[in-house]
Amino acid sequence: MDEMENRNVPEMANVVDLDDQVAQLRHLVISALVLLIIISGTLNIFFLRQYRTVKGEFKVMEPQARAYIEDYQKNHAAATDEFIRKLSVYSTTHKDFEPIAVKYGLKPASGTAPAPSAGSNAPKK
Repeated sequence: MDEMENRNVPEMANVVDLDDQVAQLRHLVISALVLLIIISGTLNIFFLRQYRTVKGEFKVMEPQARAYIEDYQKNHAAATDEFIRKLSVYSTTHKDFEPIAVKYGLKPASGTAPAPSAGSNAPKK
């Protein structure tokens, strides 16, 4: 019977050791979760402060930006439209440029006729 009691003692030591390891692992996981919550909270506070700062800066810059946009619409929009029209005409006379014009939506409507180029075979009067 002494032999049987001696065999059970090492098994009990293994169980106690295993319980201790599980408790340590549980403590480690809880510590990691608490640390994760603290770090994510700190990061969220930082992002909130950044958002408020940038929002304030945009509020200050908004009148200046509106002035630039209005100036562009008054003075430069016509030049941009003319440039796009010229690119459209160029794409109809130069077939190598046509895929680029199609990609960026510069291709003219199907009802418009291409402007004749300087070296075209236009009928003479």
